Order: sequence, then structure tokens, then C-alpha cells
Amino acid sequence: MDFEIRDNVLVKYTGNAEHVVIPYGVTGIGENAFSSCSSIKSVEIPGSVKLIGDYAFWFCDNLESVKIQDGVKTIGKFTFAGCQQLKSLEIPSSLWAISDYAFHHCRSLREIHIPKECYCYPNWNEECSVVAIRY
Repeated sequence: MDFEIRDNVLVKYTGNAEHVVIPYGVTGIGENAFSSCSSIKSVEIPGSVKLIGDYAFWFCDNLESVKIQDGVKTIGKFTFAGCQQLKSLEIPSSLWAISDYAFHHCRSLREIHIPKECYCYPNWNEECSVVAIRY
């Protein structure tokens, strides 16, 4: 198995797949769990996950798309920072907060649809050209 999971929190990804599906039942993605994993191009996050931790996908250079299912509530600080190939991001209506610098240097990301109730910290989109479209 390519996941190190402790108390239902994915603490480390050890694989090298291009497409990663996080197992249902995982309730959190830990800090730096996927950091600098250059093999990943896409990831699917199940609704059982409530928190995507700080730096979780930090500098995943080839990450292009992320699908987050309904249930996820928080995207942590610097979660997708440095993911310069990230072009597609599906955010669920369950999302409550996007933390500071979550999309720092995500230069290929142009727009994301964010629930109108979601709180975005002041620097959530620092140094990227992403536009938030509220729904």
C-alpha cells in the first residue's frame, strides 16, 4: 500500500502513481503528506476527509487536477503552494475555509468555484492569477 495512515489521517504518500485516489475512510490529510511528490498529475479526495493539512501538496510540480468531494471543510496553509501546473480544482459546497497561501504560486490556475459561505483568508491566492467565483 502506498499510504501511511495513522488514526485515519493520511500522514505520508510513498507511491509514484500519476493518478492517486485517497481511500474512503481517511478523515484528514496530514501536513506535508504529498509534499514534493513529482509523479502525481491528479488526485481525488473523498468526502470522508474533513481537513487537508498545511503543506499537504506543497510543490507537487506536475499536479494538474484535484477533485475534492463533498464533506471536506478546510484547506490548510500552503496546501497547494508551488503546484505550478495545477489547472483544475473542484471544490465542494461543504468547504468552510481556505487558509493563507493555499494556492501560492499556482500560476496555471485561472478560476475556482467557491461556496459563498466559505471564508478565504486574506492571502489565500497570493502570487497567482486565480479568480474566485462564488456560488
